[in-house]
Amino acid sequence: MTQDSGWAEPAGGLAARRLVRPPTVPAWTEGDSPQPTRIELAVDPLGQVVTARILAGSGSRPADLAALDAARAARFEPLPGAGRSDLLQADRLTWGVLNLHPAPGVPGTASAPTPTRTP
Repeated sequence: MTQDSGWAEPAGGLAARRLVRPPTVPAWTEGDSPQPTRIELAVDPLGQVVTARILAGSGSRPADLAALDAARAARFEPLPGAGRSDLLQADRLTWGVLNLHPAPGVPGTASAPTPTRTP
């Protein structure tokens, strides 16, 4: 972990799936006690996040929205045989939690990315 990025901790069903594109967790600059954001994810057999929602926030809405965007952009290792169309069914989704831990930052030196919002 570097000073300007945090780390992600998969839990539940996602703990068995390797992150091939981990989320980029922005540094925390709003206080001296960074708190993780807990995000529930469903990942398809190809490793793409199909749904994500915040289970427990960090105390900062901008940080939570940035963490949610980062979690949506993450990619997991595909399941064996993931290219077969019969495996792309809802019962083949892997559900779990991604705990996103921000690194403490120095106020004024790093900023959380502006979260994107969909209408």
